[in-house]
Amino acid sequence: MLLPYSYDRQWGFVDETGCWQIKPVYSYAESFSEGLAIVRDKNGNWGAIDERGKEIIPFVYRELEPFWGGFAVGHRFGFSECEIVSRNGISVTIEDSKWLDHLSEFFFSVCRRSIDGFTIVDHKGEAVNSFIYDNVKQVEPYFGFIHCKRENAYRIEDFNGRILRSFDVDDMWSCTQGKSLACKDGAWGVIDVFGNTVVPMKFRCVTEIDYTMDRYVLVELFNEESGHSHLYDIKTGNISTSTWIVDAMVRVPTECGDVYWVLQNDMWSLLNDKFETIMANVGFSMVTINGTDDLVRMQNKNGFRYYALDKNGYRQLF
Repeated sequence: MLLPYSYDRQWGFVDETGCWQIKPVYSYAESFSEGLAIVRDKNGNWGAIDERGKEIIPFVYRELEPFWGGFAVGHRFGFSECEIVSRNGISVTIEDSKWLDHLSEFFFSVCRRSIDGFTIVDHKGEAVNSFIYDNVKQVEPYFGFIHCKRENAYRIEDFNGRILRSFDVDDMWSCTQGKSLACKDGAWGVIDVFGNTVVPMKFRCVTEIDYTMDRYVLVELFNEESGHSHLYDIKTGNISTSTWIVDAMVRVPTECGDVYWVLQNDMWSLLNDKFETIMANVGFSMVTINGTDDLVRMQNKNGFRYYALDKNGYRQLF
């Protein structure tokens, strides 16, 4: 396992013992994903390298997202269109595109300059149908459906436009574990894929706290009547009973249940899967997951350290 590490404001990669495996020559480095790491050179250009430090994706991008399902979204310097970039460095330019969202392993939602709406393309840049969508939340290629808003209605339909399920809501997020955040008349709650209520729509504010590629979300729901905020994990269905107002959160799945790093008033605390405090006011200013669920990077004014999670808790690697 290689971990991004900084020395004298330059980034490289070390192994689990702290020894350099890729020298610190980059201005910034992301964690490895699918065998490639997105890194930025000293000129501010983004590219990707493999675990030997070999350049795989050329440093020609002003933005380059992490790889997912073998593909990434990139924006080159001097070009306005978006690109779909494969792991072997081959890219496809999406004509007339001003925005591109990675919906699943092989499908993307495109916002184009010439139309008022979205189209869906595959990893080759080819349109999957002729429909123009008001919004596209997700594409599930293995089950053959699209969660979208079309003709002013939120629904689930197949690639041919046949409606499989309609939802009487004003707004909703993508489905996770068969559930979705939904809004009706300005109030937020949670419904399942059949439209049944999971969490009553009584919350007046919803704040995204944690969002990952597998579409699991952790959100802060604000109840205007009580004046209290509650944390809700759409993956597990857990909702906190205590009052929480948080600035950031990182969820770490474990064999014994999820744990949550919560930032409040510039201090991090660790909670269990019932949102009960395990460790309070940990002396770090930043906590991030680095490429694997059981590894976190904790940072303060003196630098940062990597910690691994095992059955006894967190242990410092180096």
